[in-house]
Amino acid sequence: MRDAPREAAVMTSFALTQPKIPLAAALSQMLENIEAELAEEKLEAGEERRLRRRAELIRWLLTPRPVT
Repeated sequence: MRDAPREAAVMTSFALTQPKIPLAAALSQMLENIEAELAEEKLEAGEERRLRRRAELIRWLLTPRPVT
């Protein structure tokens, strides 16, 4: 006796469902969101430090590098 066929699992992926945007645009939007959070909210010291580090990293990633 054979098992009843299983229903196929539906797999979704964020990368497949969202339109592609340039990395610089995505990073700029992330930085804008972080800066808004830092400006608006009363944050605990640890959370503020984490957001400031994340903003610093994104700024670094957005800084043009010389081609060698």
